Amino acid sequence: MLLTNLTDLPEEIWRDYNQRACVEQRIEALKSDLPADNFCQREFFATEAAFLSILMLFNLLGEFQLACGMTAYRQPANLRLQAFLRGAILARAGHRMVLHLSAAWGGLKKRNPLFDQLLNYELPTSRKLQLQPHAAG
Repeated sequence: MLLTNLTDLPEEIWRDYNQRACVEQRIEALKSDLPADNFCQREFFATEAAFLSILMLFNLLGEFQLACGMTAYRQPANLRLQAFLRGAILARAGHRMVLHLSAAWGGLKKRNPLFDQLLNYELPTSRKLQLQPHAAG
């Protein structure tokens, strides 16, 4: 049973809440792939800041997957190997900065669709944050 003040159709509300059903796997990923376990600092606020930083990283990795068009969830460790762990050198060519990608990675031609998706990605906004027009009265 769900109790909500949303006025959407019940099926839409169920779909929205059902997306949260795999939260246990996400918590396990935070603990195993990101350092979100056993890192207590002396001060409470330092521990909270460290944990919130890890949560923000986790959310950014999720947005990265959406922006890349990845349809299936990838754990942070797998994502690191598949997307981020690549050889590259940042250098100058005249007055321009150039990123030289490793040929073993497949090079730029293989990754152009990924870069295009990232550059054209529009950040979604929660329905709760969308402004409703005020009725003139």
